[in-house]
Amino acid sequence: MKRTLVVDDEPELLEVLREHFEGRYEIETALSGAAAIERFVRQRPDLVFLDINMPGASGLEVLKLLRQTDQKIPVILVTANAENAIAAECIRQGLSVTSPSRST
Repeated sequence: MKRTLVVDDEPELLEVLREHFEGRYEIETALSGAAAIERFVRQRPDLVFLDINMPGASGLEVLKLLRQTDQKIPVILVTANAENAIAAECIRQGLSVTSPSRST
């Protein structure tokens, strides 16, 4: 079973995602950047969902550290904030940025 690490500072969101993916993926969660790095090094997930806006180490800071350990594991950055500066920083770091289509 594929291992997925889900990182977000909102426990309720982590629980919803765990319930959604459980049974199809082995889910590990982390509430902070420090916990994410520890779990990443210990378990080497197959995929990481990483919140950009977290207190302490931001998702972008955590991403830099994860990439120093392993550049091949896919990381999906997620955020509820559609700030253009964050997208620009992601592009500067060589990440592709997409926006979900909005229906009106």
